[in-house]
Amino acid sequence: MTHLQAPELSSLPPTRQMRKGNAKLKAQYPLKYFLPEDVISLIIALGTLEHMKRWREVSRAFRLVVDRSPIFQYLTLLNQLGYIEPINPRQDLSYREKAEVLCGHQEKLQNLIGSGYVAVDHRGVQGRPFHLRFFRGLFAHLNAGSEDAEGDEIVVYELPSLKKAFPQCEVWGFDTWGSITEYHVDRSMDLVVTFICDATDDDSDIALLTVDLRSFNTGWAHPAAAKARLEFPVADALESIHYSLVGDYLMVLLDCDSSDDKYEIVGWDWPSGKQIIHMRLESRDSFAFVWPNILVIPSSLSSIEEDLELIGYLDIYAFDPNGKEGGPRHIATLQLPEAADKAAATYVTVYPSRSSFFKSRTVPETETEPRLYDISPEDGVISFTHSPNRNILKSFPGPSGRTRPSGRAPR
Repeated sequence: MTHLQAPELSSLPPTRQMRKGNAKLKAQYPLKYFLPEDVISLIIALGTLEHMKRWREVSRAFRLVVDRSPIFQYLTLLNQLGYIEPINPRQDLSYREKAEVLCGHQEKLQNLIGSGYVAVDHRGVQGRPFHLRFFRGLFAHLNAGSEDAEGDEIVVYELPSLKKAFPQCEVWGFDTWGSITEYHVDRSMDLVVTFICDATDDDSDIALLTVDLRSFNTGWAHPAAAKARLEFPVADALESIHYSLVGDYLMVLLDCDSSDDKYEIVGWDWPSGKQIIHMRLESRDSFAFVWPNILVIPSSLSSIEEDLELIGYLDIYAFDPNGKEGGPRHIATLQLPEAADKAAATYVTVYPSRSSFFKSRTVPETETEPRLYDISPEDGVISFTHSPNRNILKSFPGPSGRTRPSGRAPR
């Protein structure tokens, strides 16, 4: 029989041969006998959501398993709405109930804000490019002052909460006395911080970094700050500022056009106005708080004379958790893993967890409506990146025209 059927199949085009062969195979062996549902479920569980969607489209068996499974339906719904699975999901709800709660939440949100978008008239922009910054429920941008104005303006908008629609957002404006280099807004502590770097006088080469501490609600000096202005002299041209405000600590890293290619890190206990740290370090262009009293400062290996078996170091500093006077103590140095490329220097940068939120020990928190981003993580997390530089012997001119070693990360 096989000998008689072979010529019949071979006389057909290849695609028709395949279809006819598959049809006979499916008739003889129903699809459910190929893979049990529990095996298909295991395959789907080991894949990603993208895999699950692709398999569902091309396979009837996979589609049946996905459509019948409350777990896969819940994960699909999360993906459609732009969410990821919670780290600590509720244990008192089934997956079907979780999907119902999620759909109900989306319906309430749609009724609150509508299905469209709301155009916000950004005050004072007048067609000029600007950069939006987000601060836990607020977003802000900087309006550069005109020639007639004494300083810049920070314009702050409030994001909607579950009880306030977006078209009703409020707008605040804070005028400053100088050109702003950097700024920070924290409504929970009723705090607006501005960094202004200006020359002390016309004949001096030393500039002064002034940190203004204002009340978010009044615009005047912050009532909890012993000093409304913190000052720090800057001997070289200031190129950029990296800062972090964590609880009572305000840490600032100054990137200056210095001859020795070093960075300055200065920190204050801002409610008391006391300077608690000042370090001048090489190859360190970032820092991060892993906890309110634990500071991490990375060190990059930027010289060919250094040990290229390592990527770099992480120096760990600890502040007194009781808030007593004194700067942080160096408690540990962590060596980062061996570099894959032995012929390249690396630049290490650390980033704090974006969800981290640490309250002040001394400044009471302002009453605001609860929002999801107010939830603090149980653990402090930082991540670090490293980028190799193969041209470690090459030099390039700095902004002032002098030659600077390439051991420093280019901007």
